[in-house]
Amino acid sequence: CFPGSDEFSTVTMRLAPGNRVEIVAALHDLGCGANTTLTQIAAEVLNLSPERFDIQPSDTDLAVYDLGTRASRMTYILGEAVRRAAAALKDEIRREAALLMNCSPEDLILAGGVLRRGDAPGGSLSLAVLAERATDRGEALPSATSSYAATANPGSYAAHFAGVEVDTLTGRVHVRSYLAAHDVGRAINPMLVEGQIHGGIAQGIGLALMEEYLAGRTDNLHDYLIPTIGDVPPIDFILVEDREPVGPFGAKGIGEPALVPTAPAILGAIRDATGAVVRKIPALPHRVREAIKATPIDAQPRGSTKP
Repeated sequence: CFPGSDEFSTVTMRLAPGNRVEIVAALHDLGCGANTTLTQIAAEVLNLSPERFDIQPSDTDLAVYDLGTRASRMTYILGEAVRRAAAALKDEIRREAALLMNCSPEDLILAGGVLRRGDAPGGSLSLAVLAERATDRGEALPSATSSYAATANPGSYAAHFAGVEVDTLTGRVHVRSYLAAHDVGRAINPMLVEGQIHGGIAQGIGLALMEEYLAGRTDNLHDYLIPTIGDVPPIDFILVEDREPVGPFGAKGIGEPALVPTAPAILGAIRDATGAVVRKIPALPHRVREAIKATPIDAQPRGSTKP
């Protein structure tokens, strides 16, 4: 959405009792694993186990306005806001701990939920004790709020390759193999990135071959077909990690880029296999059959026969 004036996110992060950290933001996980990715970013900065973080459910009474969970912006925009909030919270924790440990904040190292003095042996303070002492004194626990507004709009580049089998008699198309290469900047969680790619390709197969809504005619999900496991081939993928300078730890979006190239790759494979150009999606059997019939014999690949 850059350079839109609303392309920003705000995150509040606070220390909580029991050696835990709360994260408050306006966006919510739609099932893509964003909460895991955001937690990993915060955990990396605070050098704390991801299990110690709690992301509060989105609540407009608690969180600052945000554009929303869309546009492949969650890791790229909110992730950077999380990284900055975690860094600010780390500084605040060190300042509070330095008062109790009689040292400079710069002398403290935070690791594994424990603050230790790096300039002298001995002396440590856990985050749990720090929170307990603040609570006993009736003081607010260390917290920080940070915002991040986009400064660029980096492209998320991808190349997809589909292997298809076309029945030239019926026009039926089967996707037999698939390869997807994606420049993700940096994969914060490679397994979740793989899941996004698999999901995008499965959705793209539906777009390319079967999902069609006809106004006034499509009135049930029995006739509106979507891909099943029988329609999704083995998927190979390549992650190209060319770090994005303004992304959190070099990351950028992967949500929509996993879907967008799928239908063009499949239609390109149909043309490569048969010479037929399908100009309307989904490439239903009757459309593929008609495209094959309209293809001159000399434009068909060698070995291909018309029905």
